[in-house]
Amino acid sequence: MNTQTKTSAYVKKCGSEIFPEIFKPGQIQLSIAAERHVLCPSKPNYVFDKDKLSTALAWMFSTSIQQQLRLWGPSGSGKTEFVYALGDRMNMPVYPVPIHAGLLPSDVLVSKELVSSDKGVVTKDRLLPLAQAYLNGGIVLIDEVDHANEAMQTFLQALLDGKPLSIPEAGLVIKKHPQCYIFATSNTTGEGGSAQYSSTQKENEAFRQRFSFLYFGYLSSQDEVAVLAKEWPELPSKLSAKLVAFANTIRAVSDEEAQDDLTAATNAQASYKGDPISAKISTRTLVALVSWMKARFNAPFSKSFEMALRGACSAEAWEVVKEEANNSLNDLMDKSPKELLEAFSPKR
Repeated sequence: MNTQTKTSAYVKKCGSEIFPEIFKPGQIQLSIAAERHVLCPSKPNYVFDKDKLSTALAWMFSTSIQQQLRLWGPSGSGKTEFVYALGDRMNMPVYPVPIHAGLLPSDVLVSKELVSSDKGVVTKDRLLPLAQAYLNGGIVLIDEVDHANEAMQTFLQALLDGKPLSIPEAGLVIKKHPQCYIFATSNTTGEGGSAQYSSTQKENEAFRQRFSFLYFGYLSSQDEVAVLAKEWPELPSKLSAKLVAFANTIRAVSDEEAQDDLTAATNAQASYKGDPISAKISTRTLVALVSWMKARFNAPFSKSFEMALRGACSAEAWEVVKEEANNSLNDLMDKSPKELLEAFSPKR
């Protein structure tokens, strides 16, 4: 059977109320959902890059761009959080579709569940997130799309073109909702065989051409300090800037593929004589560090440092990271966050 597209109530709001980062009062009216969906995320602390936000909104509201938007870049650079933050601001549900190499099209469409009825317990079809968004509207987040196998690429290609979604198992054919937006994220642009992201797949050209690629590098130092300030408003800016500078030093000598937009002026690459290290000190890692500092307020900073950063480094890289931390963060290691807040806070 053919499903009927469900329509939701939308209201017009001044763009400056929703995205004050890029719109002025009276500049534009945006249509957003009148009621907040239960799957609408909450991301009040996300700091948007203005250019990326403008690009994403231009794509969402364009009637002529046929490609879907793909956010690519190093792990932890904010790609997935960007999509969730958009959903938060626009009252739109976000339906995640995490991709892995063994995922098949049948795994993302419908599932069977047992429900009670007048005839006893019966089996009922339940639409999974991808099909729900296609039917009712919302944001589809195809996460880590560069892990998709050949069968999954072929299946997704039709959806990226906006073609009806056929679910033979449930006897359904779903037309794409006019307010269904498909975002994808990846660490690569689909060439496969990445040394840093070894499980990524090589994508066929037809599949890649269905995307417009928007690169996500790490935030500028200023924006990254702003992110940490939202996570912990009491954190002195001089202390957060010191943590961000350390992260940029490690990024400069890591084996990450794309580092062209690092803004920190560092001599790390010139002074470091070893091979590139496998360490990903992302914004997400820094946020974790600050969270541990809050949680272990009276313990030495070194405890929070190890809890937050150890998982971001290989065994070999961890030794380099610790050595660099002893050089640039040595004055922090034995002090508690409580002591550091007092030491770095502006003197009254």
